[in-house]
Amino acid sequence: MKIQIDGTERKNKGAELMLYAILGEVENRFPNSTVYYNNSEGSIETIDTTLDLRHRFLLKHGRYPRAIFRRLKMDIPIFDRYYADPQINIVLDASGFRWGDQWKYKDEYFQRFRNYYQGLKSNGTKIILLPQAFGPFQTTHGKKIIDILNDYADLVVAREEISYNYLVDAGLDKDKTMICTDFSLTVKGEVPQDFKVVNGICVIPNSQMINHTATSSDQYISFLHKIIQKSRSLGYTPFLLNHEGKRDLKLCHAVNQSLDSPVQIFSDLDSKQLKGVISASFAVISSRYHGVASALNQNIPCLATSWSHKYSELFKDFGLEDRVVKVTESEKILESRLNELLDTESNRKMRNHLIERKPELSNQVGTMWEKVFSLL
Repeated sequence: MKIQIDGTERKNKGAELMLYAILGEVENRFPNSTVYYNNSEGSIETIDTTLDLRHRFLLKHGRYPRAIFRRLKMDIPIFDRYYADPQINIVLDASGFRWGDQWKYKDEYFQRFRNYYQGLKSNGTKIILLPQAFGPFQTTHGKKIIDILNDYADLVVAREEISYNYLVDAGLDKDKTMICTDFSLTVKGEVPQDFKVVNGICVIPNSQMINHTATSSDQYISFLHKIIQKSRSLGYTPFLLNHEGKRDLKLCHAVNQSLDSPVQIFSDLDSKQLKGVISASFAVISSRYHGVASALNQNIPCLATSWSHKYSELFKDFGLEDRVVKVTESEKILESRLNELLDTESNRKMRNHLIERKPELSNQVGTMWEKVFSLL
């Protein structure tokens, strides 16, 4: 069995969690398979897996050829991620959130993707889009996406009902789509040895809150400042967790500069360590989707800010409503929400609720994987 993983990376820790979720499932089902990591960046030697994990040679070492051919305006797929390798049995795409009207792709991008999927299909390769957010698809570009998926994808898994409806309403064949919650819940977190915070309130910023909403940088920093101050006033130990990269780390430092007494910043952790830190927290306030997911699927009470429908839908999966907080919320409402989150008895009840919900969602993920591999 030769399996290719598309759409994941190591810098985006949510994407890395999905990578580990895929590897874990393949380890259980096809331990002797060869897995190709379809990303030219980073080293695969540090990826924790027992599988025969490989980089395609011409992808890994194709940086300079790619640059030369781009300058010559020549599309030579064998050096990039859009090469339809004839030896691959199945492509598992875990892009997270790539298809929808929010993303302004050029026509050349759509043609490259169509050619890629067409090549895979002609090779007999199965194309699976694992649980991710989609839509809406109201623009001309959005409809091009649906056409490509209808023509070539074997299964498209929406992460929640809104994404599913966007896909179906735009014309995607219902027979090739289904709903499944975030599948990174199967990945176990690893608490770093040097993490010693007691009664910690984990605050996870996201630069997308500034890039994809009307929220200004000052408003967002002020919001995070208030959360930290309120947590301290109730006797907890707030800290900042960089769940992403340089831009989120910059936000962490900006928040600390706004405080009279800076909090500890945890950064440069891998995705399993991030999930471990979240598991050791009393509560989480996250603007990162997989920060929210890692809290909920480890039974840690959580509030979120949001730049997409995917956040509120994730809470619904866990039977929760009204857990998304607006950055512009009044101080009175924000204080009320934090009091509820940080109250010992409310926190205990929420943990018990999450414990009760998890088996159903775990079964949902298991059913999804059965469907995926039944297509082989």
